[in-house]
Amino acid sequence: MERTNCMWAIRLLSVLFGHSQGSTREHFFQKVRTVTRLALYRDFPEPGDSTYVGTETISITRRLPHPSGSRYRLVFVFSTPEDSWTHASLCRQHFPAFTDMLRKMFERVVNGPGFRDMREADAKMYLVLSMRNFNRGHPLVPQRDPSSDESIDVSAGEHIGLVSWTRFKSDENFPLSEYMRVFMERLGYQLKIFGVMDGRKLVPYQCAVVRQEWDELKTAFYQAFKVQKAAYRHGNGGSKSPSLTEDASPRFLPGVHQGELQAPPKLFNTTVRKTFVELEEERPKRSTHLKRSLSTGEVMTCFV
Repeated sequence: MERTNCMWAIRLLSVLFGHSQGSTREHFFQKVRTVTRLALYRDFPEPGDSTYVGTETISITRRLPHPSGSRYRLVFVFSTPEDSWTHASLCRQHFPAFTDMLRKMFERVVNGPGFRDMREADAKMYLVLSMRNFNRGHPLVPQRDPSSDESIDVSAGEHIGLVSWTRFKSDENFPLSEYMRVFMERLGYQLKIFGVMDGRKLVPYQCAVVRQEWDELKTAFYQAFKVQKAAYRHGNGGSKSPSLTEDASPRFLPGVHQGELQAPPKLFNTTVRKTFVELEEERPKRSTHLKRSLSTGEVMTCFV
């Protein structure tokens, strides 16, 4: 993701708790576009949570029990260098003012019209596709080599140049995401297709696509897929053939969180004491840092 970020609150937090070097310095203190890796995890670390992993920062949104059902707690975790807290007593008295100021700012931002629009757009951003009725073997894809012995020819595809078909082959138990990618490429289209949704891996017969892209290409897909159904019945016999369902309810593989491209963020066993988070660790023999807790200063959590 490439973007700029000049929000004063994020800059202040990065000064207090961040490394102020590397990607943090480039992202928060320059008005030029910077490539940054961001990841969103839902139902992690607990069901109902949303975790957003950004530049040296992790934010967790957790729904609170409330009659309105719309109360949340925002937790921000920063990776903080140990030497930043050598003289932390000098600014400790200002922490309550900082956290109160940040709490008011975040309340104003997340309850503003912009965030409501973003939540509505997010709810409609992706579409889940689900495929059924291929008990007689994997569905077919357009054949690149019509002279192949594995080709299944049907005259129903002559009007769109899709006469020859072949069975989709995969080392896995039919991943729909891979099948759709190959199918669309054989038609000459590029479509973003995902086997993971919100950081959780979908069952093999489902995949997620960007709704807007799918709306633009689905007419061409269904035109070819109708011919595929005829070729499937011709090659396998019987009256049933694969069917595709749009806007299906997502179903996930067992496990709370299974990322396809990266592992979920590493978490620590912690104990919260006022503004500090204590890591489970051995007590150091000698330390010149704060003696208020066992915290090494590597993790700082701000509740708003």
